[in-house]
Amino acid sequence: MSKYKQIHAADIYVPGADPGLICLGAPPRPWVDVAGADIGSIGLSDHSGHNELARGILHHYQSVGRFSRALEFATVLCVAPELKLHNGLTRINGQTFLCGPQGLHLREALIEARPEKAGERFEADLVERLSKIAKAPQMNAPLAHRDLEDADLDLDLVVNCHDGPGALMEVLCNMMRAHDIGLRGGVHIYSDLAGLEHEARPFIAELFADLAPQVVFSQKTPQKYGRALIAYNLMAQYFMCGDGMIAPVDAFVPASRLWQGHGAGRLAWRLLAQNAYDRDLARLRDHARARITPQDLEGLPHRIYVTHDRDHPNTRPVRGEKQVRRHLEKLGFVPVCLEALGPKQQIAHMMQANGVVMAHGPNLTRMMFANPETQVFELAHAQIASHCFGQFHSYAHVAGCQYISLICDHKGPTPDLVAQMHKHGPVGVALSHDGVRRLCDVLRALGGTGGVGDVPATARRLRESGNDEALQVLLEQNGAAIAQNPDLLVWRANARAQAEEFPGALHDLVRAWRLAPDRMGLLERVIRLANRLHEFALARELMAEHGARFPQRQPEFLQDCGWLAHLLEPDAPDHD
Repeated sequence: MSKYKQIHAADIYVPGADPGLICLGAPPRPWVDVAGADIGSIGLSDHSGHNELARGILHHYQSVGRFSRALEFATVLCVAPELKLHNGLTRINGQTFLCGPQGLHLREALIEARPEKAGERFEADLVERLSKIAKAPQMNAPLAHRDLEDADLDLDLVVNCHDGPGALMEVLCNMMRAHDIGLRGGVHIYSDLAGLEHEARPFIAELFADLAPQVVFSQKTPQKYGRALIAYNLMAQYFMCGDGMIAPVDAFVPASRLWQGHGAGRLAWRLLAQNAYDRDLARLRDHARARITPQDLEGLPHRIYVTHDRDHPNTRPVRGEKQVRRHLEKLGFVPVCLEALGPKQQIAHMMQANGVVMAHGPNLTRMMFANPETQVFELAHAQIASHCFGQFHSYAHVAGCQYISLICDHKGPTPDLVAQMHKHGPVGVALSHDGVRRLCDVLRALGGTGGVGDVPATARRLRESGNDEALQVLLEQNGAAIAQNPDLLVWRANARAQAEEFPGALHDLVRAWRLAPDRMGLLERVIRLANRLHEFALARELMAEHGARFPQRQPEFLQDCGWLAHLLEPDAPDHD
């Protein structure tokens, strides 16, 4: 028996299965599927290479990364009578478990340390490394037998995440949990992120006034507690639990070697994170929106361009912003600086808007307060597409809105090259005169100015101008409007086939032919594609239709496509 199997069984914790933890209100289902957001990307850069890079990333997401439904994961609240945190490990009642980002990386190393791949030597080294961490003095020192100051029950809110822009919402989700259980004790928030307390305090006071006096911020975590209330999000625990604890989500996952179920590592975790969100984020959304009255919405604009406070620590100003602002105002967009508004005003602006344009940054988290019909346009660039794609997907999914990333240019000495994060650091967005014009064209075409209007006319205009990316987004996001239009269905099928989404293309082509059964060329295309996808029953049915409708053409069709002859021979083996 390998050491890998021994340590795998001992050190991966399943919430609710350990007798040292008392679960509070364990959810009946760890996750549910929801409609989710419409997510797209359009290249506006002056440099074709940047647009191609963004197109490839979006294609990868659509073909092997996008789930058919978004997933809402529950969180389990547990009382830990003895809790210690150290270096990616959690110790509860003397038993040590992997936790946090470091623990996830350690676990990934464990999963990959299979003897047939890495050899016993690497596996033994890893086991020894984990054993040393588990035996470290910090993990074994006696606990102080007292609660935290003035706290009946401590809620541990250690913000241990790579996603700095999401820290505020992580804090507010934990406040939501404290609110839901009627917490009487202190709320201790430990974070070294600059400005988090300054940003979070107004939201806590506005949304959780009863808990605000109990909240204490600190930059250093004590790492050990005599008693603590801890939140285990079941999405974070998904890869640490067997099917008996969390049912697999494979029914919604695209057929891809990137997804390996519960045995997967960091790459599959990234796919899951792009397609899921925490149930408490949805609770927070509902809680915040319920506090907005019709009077709060009165007079607010329906189209907003989110500007930035240049003194804000997270601001990276847009180059060409004056020109952008001037042209967007002509399209009816009103400039709004969210950082200068109170929490209720920020939420109300997002609830009232049906079109939002903003640069990549923390303000995109406010997208979670938008309506499902709202279109949110992110001004980004190739570096953001390469390093941050999916960072804000959860906020779009919880709102169910449309989230479109517009790939512009970036500031820097080499704008034609993709800025490297490790070399150049995060760089700001830049738009040239032509880039602003393309931005306005896209907003007019996709409805960012208050509604698409005539979808067929808009689609024809985009097709004639060669703006294939905008055309694809328009068709994907207006399914109901094109469902009875064979031309538009064929155009969407073409876009899907170009993105190698062949089953979707086949579905559109079949529907288009049903609407226009006299189109012989369309029917022949459907037959070829159905045969290629091994949909032989459908291909035989359509070949029979072809013979009935176009008897004089069928011999010539079979001569041109001899490999389809088996569709007319009942006993012939099927092949493509």
